[in-house]
Amino acid sequence: MCFPASVWTRARRRQLYMGALVATGRNPVLRTFYRRLVEAGKPKKVALVACVCKLLTILNAMMRTNTERGSHTVNQRTLTSKTVSIVSTP
Repeated sequence: MCFPASVWTRARRRQLYMGALVATGRNPVLRTFYRRLVEAGKPKKVALVACVCKLLTILNAMMRTNTERGSHTVNQRTLTSKTVSIVSTP
């Protein structure tokens, strides 16, 4: 059965939204990022969508460097920038 592209896009958007929602409570990097945005006056949904973008950036970097979950750390200096650099742990 073939579905239109909009159905797939909607499904992916829901998955990313729920993933970011869970990650803001459990992932220390995304939790800090989310709280900082909310404290700066951003609406909670806007901050959550920003976390979706950051989550995608992290996942993309993990795929690019071929690292697994838990085998990476985020450089603290880059938490405030728009990009996240993944550095392997010693």
